[in-house]
Amino acid sequence: MKKVLFIMALILTSLGYSQEKVSIQLSQDAKLGLFGDEKNGYDAGTLDVTLSVIMQGNQQRLGYMIVYPEFEYADLEVEVYRRWTANVGYVFNDLFIPKLEMGASVSYGFIDRGLTDFCFGGNAFTKYKFNDTLKLVLNLQVTERPDLELIYNDANEWRYSGFVGVEVSIF
Repeated sequence: MKKVLFIMALILTSLGYSQEKVSIQLSQDAKLGLFGDEKNGYDAGTLDVTLSVIMQGNQQRLGYMIVYPEFEYADLEVEVYRRWTANVGYVFNDLFIPKLEMGASVSYGFIDRGLTDFCFGGNAFTKYKFNDTLKLVLNLQVTERPDLELIYNDANEWRYSGFVGVEVSIF
């Protein structure tokens, strides 16, 4: 356990010096959280959350590059949904409104619902910066869903979700 903690501390320390900022982002699928999904039998309050560690590159003229691992967990009836991805994108933060950031990212990873399926995805997001530490995040996520063929006998489809969350700078 001491080795794991030492390695994690070493990685976090090196990330702090190689990045301009590192943040944690936690978001909930707005539709499942507020209204549910009547078609698939999910009540309001169904848990579908994403957790990201966002590593921000140095500020450029119009914005900055981001790289982040992301984990998504959804408490679904048939089989719990877990998705791990690596993402890369760009955030525009010097366009129109000083506290408003807009950006996009692409992702590649895998979905675990009993079997492992590799998937592509993307995000388009808007962030409102309250201060140097806290941002409100609205995120439109598009994900390739090869797991649906195994679970529901649907064709390999692309699905979208709208997430609402917060981003907190940790250093």
